Amino acid sequence: MDGGALIASLVALALANRVLLGTAATTPAVLSSQRSASAPESASSLIIAEAPATPLRDLAVHGVLSALVVCLTAIASWSVQQALVPLALLHSTAFLVLPLAAATTALTAFATTRWRAPLHAAAWPLIAANAVAIAVLVPAAATSDLATALLRSFLAGAGFTLALLALATLDLRLQPREAPAAFRGLPLSLLNAGLLALAAQGLAGFVT
Repeated sequence: MDGGALIASLVALALANRVLLGTAATTPAVLSSQRSASAPESASSLIIAEAPATPLRDLAVHGVLSALVVCLTAIASWSVQQALVPLALLHSTAFLVLPLAAATTALTAFATTRWRAPLHAAAWPLIAANAVAIAVLVPAAATSDLATALLRSFLAGAGFTLALLALATLDLRLQPREAPAAFRGLPLSLLNAGLLALAAQGLAGFVT
């Protein structure tokens, strides 16, 4: 995959995570507004509109955990590939990405939650999905040595984290009250993602 397509794919993956994490963050506010039946309709809509988005720190932790799982998945995929070389079953490594990503995510969740209890609330299923997507975009089995596979996976995970933080920063800088009503919410996020992907095309020549 060329650099431009890889960058655009990472930005699209970051946008999907941004939307899903933002939806999860606003769910408690929506439920609380629905339970308060005595409150007027305008007040409930105000609560939903002013629900806080996912903080940048939480997004950074989510991106770092995703990059960590991506690197561990790359190591596991490369090791399985080397084990399957004598059996001439290299065509089966692509189908092992999903169970390997699930296993590494489970191990990472177990290890990190014992180290830091608040990480138990991380979106681990979404992190596993990120690992699968990045492993498909940057397959570790396509490289001949472990160092190259680990470096490519680390750079892809770091690029995903930077794209996620960049989208969140753009959403914070472009306040909803300053945008037209038709562009508030998801349309503005899509516009920001398109501009970010277009600006990142200047780095496409450095990514192969």
